[in-house]
Amino acid sequence: GEYDEVDIILPFINNAKQIEVIKKGYKDNDGNVLVPSLEQAIDQVKKGKTKARIAAMIETPSAAIYADEIAGEIEGPVIIDTDNLTMTVWASVDRDVSRPTGFRDAYLDLKLWQKDIFKFAPPEVIGLVIEAVQKVKAKKPGRKVFLIVNNVRDQELLQAAQYSGVDSVIFKYDAANPQMMQLATIAAAQAAVTTVVADRAQVGV
Repeated sequence: GEYDEVDIILPFINNAKQIEVIKKGYKDNDGNVLVPSLEQAIDQVKKGKTKARIAAMIETPSAAIYADEIAGEIEGPVIIDTDNLTMTVWASVDRDVSRPTGFRDAYLDLKLWQKDIFKFAPPEVIGLVIEAVQKVKAKKPGRKVFLIVNNVRDQELLQAAQYSGVDSVIFKYDAANPQMMQLATIAAAQAAVTTVVADRAQVGV
């Protein structure tokens, strides 16, 4: 089938220069194409009825630092994946640290992690999220910024998202069926849950 709009998402981008090369393409001194031109491919798509834009993922600390420059090279949304950002900040993978021979429990016991960083974003990641969002919004005020999270109960991360100006949150606890929600909807739901819990506590339920 045909789509009216398509976002071509570039993963694991580190800086704007990478996007520039991907868009323009690259040939060696002999004229051999080493990197095909994405812009040429998009032009072919646009000849039909489909509108195509380039979007970018923020998944590394360097991408968060250069988020404003990255936003300047694309037309589509900026998407921040907090899970991958956590992995690149701590050079750790959830499935490895959670093994019997992993170091999750030791890090928590030693207070190197205040919480499980793959369930609750650590301060370093939250700081990078805020920095990235604010830089994108300063460079391109109307640009959409989406935040991918694993845990709807990660209050500090969601509050940081709302504070910094994230447009929507994507929950990927079900990888096959990720859900996008507006922050206002999440805040209302959390407030409702908090009220119910408080009411039950008062009546001793």
